[in-house]
Amino acid sequence: MIDNFISWLYTKTIWGSRCPDYDPDCACCRQWGIHDDLFENKIMNETPKSLQPDTETIAQDKMDAYMKSSEQIAPEFEKVRRANEAAAETLWNSLSYDDKCNAFHAVVSKLCKGDIEVKGSYRYVLYDIFGFGPDMYTRGMECGYMALHNSIMDEDQFANANKWMLGEDVKD
Repeated sequence: MIDNFISWLYTKTIWGSRCPDYDPDCACCRQWGIHDDLFENKIMNETPKSLQPDTETIAQDKMDAYMKSSEQIAPEFEKVRRANEAAAETLWNSLSYDDKCNAFHAVVSKLCKGDIEVKGSYRYVLYDIFGFGPDMYTRGMECGYMALHNSIMDEDQFANANKWMLGEDVKD
């Protein structure tokens, strides 16, 4: 069960949401297809008793294909990350001094509201405070916001925010 969740989370975070229609030429669709083959079609969810050598080979082949596909797309993600970084730098350099001051004020005010006053989650700040969509989840990580967000929390806050991942009952 946890393997299914981890695969789903990885696929959703790295590749994004499913496309409305499956396109075999789309890298995102292929990744979701591999996830489905591994988990939704029960290859990885069988009970240990039913895991026969044939099933183990199929599961390993599917996992190998999943990993190979992930490795092949990594350079594309790096290109996108660099393009985002360049676009942000170009935008910043195009702003007047006053516009830079206003942008800094607006961003830091929103960060303080979401992270300090409300003590919201990473997603809460991105989606509810800034008004972004899921497309900014990975980009927020790339620019360092998730690291900044997580560094603001003390140990108890971090444990409480991540209790589902830690597998512990944490008191509020």
